[in-house]
Amino acid sequence: MATLREIAQKAGVSIRTVSRALSGAADVRAQTRESIERISKELNYRPNPLARGLKLRRGYVVPVIVREPEELAFAKVCVLERELRSAGYTTQLIFNAGGAEGEAEHLEQALGYRPAAVVLFSAVREGEAEHLRLLHDSGTPYVLIDRRPLPGLDAVSIDRAAGVAGAVEHLLRGAHRNVFYLGPAEGDERTKGFARGFREAGLRPPRNWAVTGFKSSFEGGRRAASELVRRHPEATAAFVYSDAMAYGVLKGLAESGVGVPGRMSVVGFDDRSPSRYVSPPLSTVAHPHEEVGRLAAEVLLGKIAGEIRPGKGSRVAVPRFVQRDSTRELE
Repeated sequence: MATLREIAQKAGVSIRTVSRALSGAADVRAQTRESIERISKELNYRPNPLARGLKLRRGYVVPVIVREPEELAFAKVCVLERELRSAGYTTQLIFNAGGAEGEAEHLEQALGYRPAAVVLFSAVREGEAEHLRLLHDSGTPYVLIDRRPLPGLDAVSIDRAAGVAGAVEHLLRGAHRNVFYLGPAEGDERTKGFARGFREAGLRPPRNWAVTGFKSSFEGGRRAASELVRRHPEATAAFVYSDAMAYGVLKGLAESGVGVPGRMSVVGFDDRSPSRYVSPPLSTVAHPHEEVGRLAAEVLLGKIAGEIRPGKGSRVAVPRFVQRDSTRELE
């Protein structure tokens, strides 16, 4: 079955124009409408709720479109499933490995079955999100998780900057002052949170505090640790972009003869399962899985009941610091 995207490409117009033409909108030129209708017949297109914006009676299934099988997403989905099941709804897990185009196709197919609502761990960014704007305009209850590619879309976001700031404040309360950031690049949520942690404590970060340019991977962390020791022998603590990278930092510090936490405290971000079992167990900033899942269910159920209007369903969850053996207070 053809999709709106295929019709739009063949007609040389936007997906929004195709949607409006097929739904009978009066502001589409007659020539354009005729072309779209002809192409839709040639491609055997069958209208669905996304294309027509129909408010039909919905079922009790909630499709959840996830970018890939991944631990952090699953933890949130499990909470969401529990909350929706208790309200009488069934979740349907859909994996999308096709980026923005794949997400649009999965979404269109899911909406064709008239679901109660839709959840997306969106794979798109601004400029790729036209199908999400159509979803927003269609009236189908939905929520995005951990991404808002366009202003006004309903999403449950994670305030990573606040989580990092909390971890930095914890290190500062432990008398650390030479705290450095290890990660891929400056200017993202994590580096902003790092600087915010110092600012809220009434302190300034050390000079050249961002040791960046390394991949968020085991090997990237290993190389970053070596660079940190070379550039800043005065460092007593490091905040690392991700747990995956922090595992490499632990290895790199050990290879440089720097003990953790005796000589250096290390904090990661994500709280992945291995963080409990590496040596030493990693202090980290944990994703708020429980809060994200609960808030997403709250938004969906509120929309289904008509208590939350489109554009009024955005919520924010704050990560929390988890202390383990890779950090200590200075004496």
